[in-house]
Amino acid sequence: MLKAIKKKMKDQRGLTLVELLAVIVILGIIAAIAVPSIGNVIQKSKVDAVKADALNVLNAGKLYLAAVGEDNDGTISSTELAPYFENGKLTNVSITINANNKLGLNATGTAGKITITYTNSPIEVVNNDAKYTGTEAAPNTYAIGSTN
Repeated sequence: MLKAIKKKMKDQRGLTLVELLAVIVILGIIAAIAVPSIGNVIQKSKVDAVKADALNVLNAGKLYLAAVGEDNDGTISSTELAPYFENGKLTNVSITINANNKLGLNATGTAGKITITYTNSPIEVVNNDAKYTGTEAAPNTYAIGSTN
């Protein structure tokens, strides 16, 4: 019986070259599908981070108005907002206040390769996805404007 097992073990062979190549091709196809998908997930998370910062700024504007009362010039600057939030991914931050005390964000954010610009954007508009407004000079530009 021991001789039969040893003989069977000698007959066993490893993978053939064709089988090995088939496995490598399959792994390559899986990698070709997975890598761009992972890149898209990472890019979307960067855009969501900019959106979250924009919402935080607008909420900081509400806190500012609650603490100060009303703002005389209709604009809240980034220095006035500084005590109410920690700036993350946004630059050139300011908030405009319309006649109905509705806040509109003015800021620019960078999410990976994409630049997102908010122009007088209230909370409802910030929550929507960015609209592509790229040009040849600035191909990765998205703008989020006001609905008022």
